[in-house]
Amino acid sequence: MKLRLLSGAILFAVMLSPASATDWVSESLTASAKRSRCLDPEAASREARERVPIDSSNACRSKGYGWHLERVVAEGTLACDSCSEGKTQCQVRDMNLECRRLKPGSVGIMGVPFFGSHE
Repeated sequence: MKLRLLSGAILFAVMLSPASATDWVSESLTASAKRSRCLDPEAASREARERVPIDSSNACRSKGYGWHLERVVAEGTLACDSCSEGKTQCQVRDMNLECRRLKPGSVGIMGVPFFGSHE
């Protein structure tokens, strides 16, 4: 009986103790966004800039399982080329991204902000 109480108290204390820090692996990545459609110059540049969040997330995910975009360090440069008379295609080139994933063997779910601390 006392053994059950003691083991229950230890288990309860372990569950209430703060989780150890979650370790992350970070890497820098340079990528370019996809080209916009063939549009008038203003619309093409706007469409190219709007693609940056999606294409930067996809670039990090293409590294493999668990990789995600931490932040866009630099949005890169906008480059436009004519595709037909009065129309252009634009693309954001050389975006500097910081991608990260959980370090194998780290805490994992305990590091998610809802469940524990997030660094």
